Amino acid sequence: MSKLEHDLPAPPQPARNVAVVDDNRDVREAIGGVLRSRGYQVQLFGTAAALLSSAMLAQFDCIVSDVQMPGMSGLELLEALRLAQQCTPLVLMTALADRSTQQRALAGGAYCLLAKPFPVEQLANCVMAALGRADPP
Repeated sequence: MSKLEHDLPAPPQPARNVAVVDDNRDVREAIGGVLRSRGYQVQLFGTAAALLSSAMLAQFDCIVSDVQMPGMSGLELLEALRLAQQCTPLVLMTALADRSTQQRALAGGAYCLLAKPFPVEQLANCVMAALGRADPP
């Protein structure tokens, strides 16, 4: 490799695709904005069922979901994904981070469980770690 080739910047990595699932539109859009500002491609979903029925489901590199939602909860989404042998890392967030929810989330294979309200950096670090770019939080 010549010196000139060595000094060239590495080609940019393709943007990672992240799905955000939350029934609260303001929260969903805020989280989407945070992740977009960090270079992720983001798709927003108001329900877990909408995500599961999306033609894009297999294209997501990470899913960020609320736990408490009408219809299918984030924990039920996690179970449905695993039953379908979908191994996409799932980051869960909840305002009710009790011991039972924590145990179910982690036993079910969630990458991490964030207790609302959480610092934006904690979300960004958790997603980055779930994508294999950092150590787990």
